[in-house]
Formats: sequence, C-alpha cells, structure tokens
Amino acid sequence: MEKPVIIFDFFGVISSEVSSIWRKKYFSEEEFKKIKTTLILSSDKGEFSHSILMERLGEIIGKDSMEVQKEWESHVVLNQEVILFIQDLKKEHTIVLCSNASSGFLIPILEQNNLIELFDHIIISSEIGIVKPDIRIFSITLDRAGIVAQDAIFIDDNKSNIEAAKSVGIDSYLFTDSQNLKEVLSTVA
Repeated sequence: MEKPVIIFDFFGVISSEVSSIWRKKYFSEEEFKKIKTTLILSSDKGEFSHSILMERLGEIIGKDSMEVQKEWESHVVLNQEVILFIQDLKKEHTIVLCSNASSGFLIPILEQNNLIELFDHIIISSEIGIVKPDIRIFSITLDRAGIVAQDAIFIDDNKSNIEAAKSVGIDSYLFTDSQNLKEVLSTVA
C-alpha cells in the first residue's frame, strides 16, 4: 500500500467541541441530550440550516440567534499543534475531513482560518444527509477520496465513530491529545 489517506474529524480533534461546551451554560446534560438528538442532529443531517438551529436554540434560552451564534463561535478553539501536524502530513498523504456539522457553521470556520487548503476532500454531514456513526458516511468518504477502506486511517474523538469506521475496515484511532496523535500516526502512517 502506498501512503495511507488520513481522514480527520473536525470538532474534538482539530477544533474544540462547541455545542457540548456551550450547553453547560444553559442545560443539564440530560436536558441537552434531547436538544442534541432533535435540533442539533437534524441540523447536522442538513434537515434545516445552521441559522434555523441558532434561531431555535435562541428561542429555547430566550436570546437572539445572533447572540447564540456569537457564543458558539467563541467556543471554537483551534488546536494549532494538530493543524501544524496535518500540514506536515499533507506533504506525503492525502488528507480528508469528515465531520458531523452544519456546513453553515463549519465552512466559515475553515475559510476564516485558511483551513480549506489543508484538505484534499471535505465531507460534511449536512451536505450529504448522513451523520457518523452511520457507516454510509464512510463509504461516501472513501468514494470521494478514490480509495478502499484498507488504504485509509481515521482519527476521531468519539468511540462510536471509531467503532463504525473499524466495522467497514478502516484503521481507526481515538484522538485523545496531540502527542498521542503524533505517536500513533508515526507508527502507522
């Protein structure tokens, strides 16, 4: 096999998580589970836009949608160490982004931080109507990259997503921190 294609998740790997941090200000974990499985998941599936998600969340907490948007944006903290590592990997590997997100939220983050060029392919759940851990998202990701599962490595911070990718034959690793990522990829990539 040539150099494997490396597939990265975004939130929780390249950037901080956003919704789970934001929720701590307004909701208990139990309350937020319901919001996540209804509103946020629907937005991630592309059933409605990110702006509608902000409106609906704003209605629940009694804030304007722009205030909610600014709060979400304030929780985006890029992991510069991971970004630099990906830039280095890109010299020898095809790099793919596969993220559960609304493209209306993720694309501006990528554009504002000059990260679009970091990826050879970008797969965003809201654009295809499928979210991880649904294994169909991995089939689409592999198809877009023009490879088979055995030619890929997947990095994500969610155990369910890792297990799903492994179930289709993708060598997958749970992201815990930048140092661990470097150690893992130095042995397999």
